[in-house]
Amino acid sequence: MTERLPVRLARANAYLRMAGAFPAWVLPVLVALAAYAAFVVRSGGESRDALFIAGLLLPFAAGTGLISLAREGRLDLLFGRGVSRMEAWGAAATRTLILPIAVIALLSPLCVEGATLLTPLRIAAALFIPGAICFASGLVQPRYALAVVWFACRAVFLVSDAGRGVYLRVVSPETAGPASPSDSLIAMFAVPEVVMFSALSTLTIIAGVATAALVLIASAMMMIRSDFGGHRAA
Repeated sequence: MTERLPVRLARANAYLRMAGAFPAWVLPVLVALAAYAAFVVRSGGESRDALFIAGLLLPFAAGTGLISLAREGRLDLLFGRGVSRMEAWGAAATRTLILPIAVIALLSPLCVEGATLLTPLRIAAALFIPGAICFASGLVQPRYALAVVWFACRAVFLVSDAGRGVYLRVVSPETAGPASPSDSLIAMFAVPEVVMFSALSTLTIIAGVATAALVLIASAMMMIRSDFGGHRAA
């Protein structure tokens, strides 16, 4: 009897966890951030910094090395149980990208004073843009490579005069002057948390999310079409 899709996805999730596709530190860190945010809010403050930290860590948590694991033969048993490449990819994307973003976004109104209905959507977009891109590049080893490069570029961007000027025009246009469309795009990809609370236009945010979504789709195609070097593939 053929197993139902939810059962196969649950099997894939459990197998990938044992195969080392999911970083062990992610869940404890998320729990610690949630506890910190709850403490700050209970004390009468805001915990936006917890959202910023989550935004910094998610790109590192998104890498799974899935294709590399398959090429090493470490997913042979999973594929042998009838789980397809696309189902394995979906289980990985759900565990390292979709679920963390959904949980953080849904809890974000508790962290921000004066939150609106758009707040969770902006938080989700700010996390999804770098997370999806790093998930795609992290299908192969070294799975944290792009996250490290992005973090280094972000630091250079924020300490350089030109980068800091772009950032200030996006987050404080009333004091630094208006930001151009190119300023908004550059800042959004270099420092994605500007999506959370700055006055970025909806069109700019949609462009960033669409770009990340296309990269994510491309990663699914890469998973389906990759050569696993003679190892079993569903």
